[in-house]
Amino acid sequence: MASQGNGDVKQTFERPPTMRYRTRATYDTLMRQSRKLGQTATQAMSGASHGVRQFFSQTSSRVQDHADNISELEKAIAHSHEVIASAKTVLPLFFPHEIILDRTKVTIIKRVFFWSRDVISIRIEDVLNVSGSVGPMFGSVTIASRVMSTIDHFEVDYFWRDDATRMTQVIEGYLIARQNGISTDHLSCKELSDVLCGIGSTKKQP
Repeated sequence: MASQGNGDVKQTFERPPTMRYRTRATYDTLMRQSRKLGQTATQAMSGASHGVRQFFSQTSSRVQDHADNISELEKAIAHSHEVIASAKTVLPLFFPHEIILDRTKVTIIKRVFFWSRDVISIRIEDVLNVSGSVGPMFGSVTIASRVMSTIDHFEVDYFWRDDATRMTQVIEGYLIARQNGISTDHLSCKELSDVLCGIGSTKKQP
C-alpha cells in the first residue's frame, strides 16, 4: 500500500494475516513450554528439598539414637563402679592397703611406696569365699578366687577390728545375694551396704 503527500512517498507494510497467526501460535507454544519447564523445575526442586530434609532428619535421628546409646552406656558403667563398701588398713602407716567393693567386683590395692602399688580386681562371680579373723584391735580379710593363678586367695591384714568384720560381712552378703538371684540395682549404695551387712552377718563370723 502506497500513499502520497507533500511530495514524500511513504510505504507501509503490513504482515499478512497468516504470518500474524503463525507468530502468535509460536509465542503461545513457547509460553506453554516455558510454563511446563518451570513446573518441572519446581517439582524437581521440591523433590530435592524434600529428599534433603528427609536425609538430614534421618541423619539427625541416627545421631540422636547414637548419643542416647552412649549416654545409657555411660550411666550403666558409672552405676557399675559405684562403691558399696571400702576399708583401709592401719598399717603400713603411710602406705595403707585397701579393699573396695563395687557393684561388679572386689578390688584389692596393696601399696608398696608412694608411686608403687599392686592392684587385683576380682569379679563378684569369681569370688569363691571370703573370711575374716579379728584380734583385740586389728583384723584381716581373706578373699578366695576361682580364677586359676599362682595365688588362689588374697589376704589383707591390719584393718581395724570393726572394719575387717564389716567388710567381710558385706562381701559375704553380696555373694549370697548374687547366688540367690536377688536384685539389688534399685538400692542406693548406702542401703545396699546395710542390707548386705545384715545378710552376711547371718553367716557365722569369727
